[in-house]
Amino acid sequence: LWRARLSRVGLKPGAPPLGRLPTPEALADVLRAAGLTDVQADLHLLSYVLPDVGARWADIRAGLEGVPLASLPPQEVAALEAAHHADLAPLFGEGPLTVPLPVIVASGQVATV
Repeated sequence: LWRARLSRVGLKPGAPPLGRLPTPEALADVLRAAGLTDVQADLHLLSYVLPDVGARWADIRAGLEGVPLASLPPQEVAALEAAHHADLAPLFGEGPLTVPLPVIVASGQVATV
């Protein structure tokens, strides 16, 4: 929703994603190419809980997603905030919103000489 909201005012998202690895296998390949052995990589879904719409806006402002806002005057930022709150409000209903967050966790051993 944030990307769509930015595009409506002619802005492009700052990040993410930039060069994210698409699968556990892709990460395992990178680690093997770096010389690690006994590589394991698995996909986990973490629950990211947003208590309210304001928490999502705070995340945007504090992170890379908020970078495009730096080029706008305060009144335009406030207008974007209000519009994004309206976009998100139906998703929250009467309580928090839990978002599944995919995370690839990997490990490997450094080869000893």
